[in-house]
Amino acid sequence: MSGWCGRVKKERLRSSPLAVDECFPLALSARRRQSKKMNADPIQTLLLPFETGEAPMPAPGRGLFLRAEAHPALAYGETAARWKEALIAVQSFKPAFDRLQAAGFDALPAMPDDRDFDVALVRITKHKQETLGLLAQAYAALAPGGRLHVAGAKDEGIESIEKRLKSVLGPVSSVSKYHARAVTIEKQGGPMPDELAAWADAALPRAHVERFVTAPGMFSFDKVDKGSRLLVEHLPKDIKGRVADFGAGWGYLSSAMLGACPYMRRLDLYEAEAMALDCARHNVASNREDLEITFNWADVTAGGMPAKRYDFIVMNPPFHSDKAQQASLGQEFIKAAAKALKPGGRLIMVANLMLPYDRTIAAEFDLHRTLVQADGFKVIEARR
Repeated sequence: MSGWCGRVKKERLRSSPLAVDECFPLALSARRRQSKKMNADPIQTLLLPFETGEAPMPAPGRGLFLRAEAHPALAYGETAARWKEALIAVQSFKPAFDRLQAAGFDALPAMPDDRDFDVALVRITKHKQETLGLLAQAYAALAPGGRLHVAGAKDEGIESIEKRLKSVLGPVSSVSKYHARAVTIEKQGGPMPDELAAWADAALPRAHVERFVTAPGMFSFDKVDKGSRLLVEHLPKDIKGRVADFGAGWGYLSSAMLGACPYMRRLDLYEAEAMALDCARHNVASNREDLEITFNWADVTAGGMPAKRYDFIVMNPPFHSDKAQQASLGQEFIKAAAKALKPGGRLIMVANLMLPYDRTIAAEFDLHRTLVQADGFKVIEARR
């Protein structure tokens, strides 16, 4: 265990060449990967059949869009008003949901009930099993004769998805443009194909990890990640009072604190993915009458978090495949935690050793130290 380190002056950070790019090779590599993906536009490709007239626009309220995005082609321009009237936009990720609402879409965090849609749009995700579940949901929500439109970038596995759809549903039409591919299928009458029903079932929440309920697509849905496990193994024994779990996911850290921290009086979970938060409600349960637990669907980096409220905040900041975004997002989590802690409050977090969080922590907290370092991760304690 290392000793406490004091706050670094912000002026020094600004004057340091390293402050411009704390991890140059990491950031440069990420920029190169990002530049290769900049021209990929699956949503624009998804809309091509409607722009060319090959597919009719759905009537108001007759279109479904799963994992919807407030793409400029839908939110602005000549046909934007018609799309906003036509689509029920389903998005369980809070930042994307908020963008949809701000753009004027009828947005929901979960699938609507009892609707037969004429058109269903699906933007594939990074997780194949999650994507197959979304396709099954969308197909089931269509009226007979309705059309399923699916799109993804070429490096996201859209061709593999197209093959799976062909094997189950028969001939499809497809188009490639903008470094992406869109596939269209017309729904036939009759019962749901067994394989599609299996896709839907496989995507449902269930006990994938020990006793914990999770679902495909969630972070570390099929095993506890090494960073979170390391953090749990080194939780301070004196965590007490008002406690928050930022980026709580399906509730692993919070569940561990229930057993390890008997002096907590309130535990607030904040998670941006509504489906993960639903799993956390199942996984984080206590019979203690003196402990209040809340589950909050929120993007902690968006502002509006309670200020100077918590005695402790515990977190494993989320990360993306693009490591430049990963670092930025984690830094925003650190800043949000600093604002939410009481004077003297403490942050306990785990981070990948490669991520440049140290300077942000030094700028936001009076004292900080590394509690443990192992398996490519470190657990950090910081005090306001």
